[in-house]
Amino acid sequence: MSDSNAISGRSSRVLGFALLINFAVVCVVKLMQGVPQELLWLSHVGLLLAGLGFALGRTLPVAVALVLILLPHSLWLIDAGCVLLLGFSPFGVANYLARADLLTWVGTIHHFYLLPLLLLRSPRGFTSFPETWLGAVSVYLTLSVISRVVSAPFENINYVHAAFPDVAWGLLRASDGLSGSAYMLGLNAFVAFVVLLPAAGWLVYRRRPPIGGPGIR
Repeated sequence: MSDSNAISGRSSRVLGFALLINFAVVCVVKLMQGVPQELLWLSHVGLLLAGLGFALGRTLPVAVALVLILLPHSLWLIDAGCVLLLGFSPFGVANYLARADLLTWVGTIHHFYLLPLLLLRSPRGFTSFPETWLGAVSVYLTLSVISRVVSAPFENINYVHAAFPDVAWGLLRASDGLSGSAYMLGLNAFVAFVVLLPAAGWLVYRRRPPIGGPGIR
């Protein structure tokens, strides 16, 4: 029985190193812009995890990366499309594209391709649903705590200071009135059970073998 954690093939390793090079470019861009703390965004950490997973031939980092970015990048792509084609930002996550310079475009290009790429190249063997989900929850929990410590409220990295501040929905605005610890607990619970749990469940279900067909191990 083969290792269900393994990703084999030279093309996967090449892809992994390409993603890692892209992550290194993002690091250089953020350092040049004087905002290295922005590397904590899920979009950048997802790029790093996916690159490591493909380069090292391991399934779990790739699966975790896909679960982490599935909903955020879907919303970002919709928002970016509206900004670029219609001139407005429904979610307020890609409105910076309207005034982005060349350096910003270089540092954000992976937002356009990473999710479609992972959907196409996601490996067929997962160790377990709990491992995939708990891995994603652990990564976000760690990032949220670090982001809260090192980022200013106006940066709002990983939404650790306010939930979608540019969207005037009553429930989101009510959450901003919570104390710091209560907000962080609520944020992590929301992300874990509303964002990541459905993504992990869908991903594992999507990669099941057909009924009566061969297994995926």
